[in-house]
Amino acid sequence: MLHLRTIQDIDSSKILCSKEINHGDFPFRFMIKIEYTEDWGESAVSELGKYCVTLAVVSPDQAKQTDAYTSALSSYGWTVDDIAKYGPYAEYEMLLDYGTYAHLWQNSGNNLGLLLKACRAMLAQSDMLFGFAMDRTENAIGTTGWDMVRGDVLAPLRRYSDSDAPNVQLMRKLQGGV
Repeated sequence: MLHLRTIQDIDSSKILCSKEINHGDFPFRFMIKIEYTEDWGESAVSELGKYCVTLAVVSPDQAKQTDAYTSALSSYGWTVDDIAKYGPYAEYEMLLDYGTYAHLWQNSGNNLGLLLKACRAMLAQSDMLFGFAMDRTENAIGTTGWDMVRGDVLAPLRRYSDSDAPNVQLMRKLQGGV
């Protein structure tokens, strides 16, 4: 089982991070974000429960292949030099917060222990079957975990741009002819 280190612990959330892993494709870290839904309002607590737990894959090396990395830096008001100043986990936390990650699992409820147990089981499965976990689509246009970790949400539109299938044509039209 992977050891996770707490890299953020504030009133509204907690982030746990694995050691850097490389299954032959690129270096990445598994990250678990625990959010306390009480900050989202009473309706969120009654609908979702007290906690929302997310399992994600973050890879700065992959994000640097697109504009996602520089966009994330810009949104934080940072430069590349600031990353070293804020510590080894800063860029992982920045990309997670910016949304440049592959989403592997998420659930919510009132029992944090059970949520973390289920999350760790999914983490072990995702670590063992990493390629299959990243192959899953994350949205209706077919963006995979591989695309999301690069921050390239519209990759399927380019991937299938030569296709004349009705659903591909519709998505191209909705995206302004991408």
